[in-house]
Amino acid sequence: MRGATINELADHPLVKGLPPGAVERLSASASEVEFGVGEAILAEGGAAGVLYLLRSGKVALSAHVPGKGHLLVQTLGAGEVLGLSWLFPPFQWKFDAHAIEAVQAFAFDGARLRAKLDEDPVLGYALLKRITPVVLERLQQTRIRLLDLYGEAPAAAQVGTATTATAATAATAAGATAATAAGAGGPAGATAARAAHPSAPPRHQIR
Repeated sequence: MRGATINELADHPLVKGLPPGAVERLSASASEVEFGVGEAILAEGGAAGVLYLLRSGKVALSAHVPGKGHLLVQTLGAGEVLGLSWLFPPFQWKFDAHAIEAVQAFAFDGARLRAKLDEDPVLGYALLKRITPVVLERLQQTRIRLLDLYGEAPAAAQVGTATTATAATAATAAGATAATAAGAGGPAGATAARAAHPSAPPRHQIR
């Protein structure tokens, strides 16, 4: 990889600021690649062996949802990371990806990159700290898109809401009954008021 290209790689957010010499070591596992509009980059379920650092263009990241077809999860552009499954067994892509604009990227061989990170734990830890937020953000984007797709709260939340509403209705009814009885005065009214509000002291205790 040429010196000018290594300098461009060093400016990518994923590797910028790594320990001295780290980018040069990583560049030995990298190549420059291009994808035309509409060209597939990742195939869900396929062997995951590459890390892409996007230099230009745009990529659509999608996932297959049973009964719903393909769901657009996220659109990625320059400075972002594509392909994370090379790091985790069983090394299979979890998403589809295709270029929606002409794409230029740095491509890292996943197996060689894992070997380098194992050989250099300091570099491995530094890079892992940068990759982990990307993984979490991608999971969050997937969650949001699934909620948008199905458009309803989980069943447990619906049950909880219904239970709260039922309890509130019962409490209101009990309060109304107590108020009616209390308005009539006498022992029955006082008894009804205490039944609706057990914590309230009897009338004759109030001074």
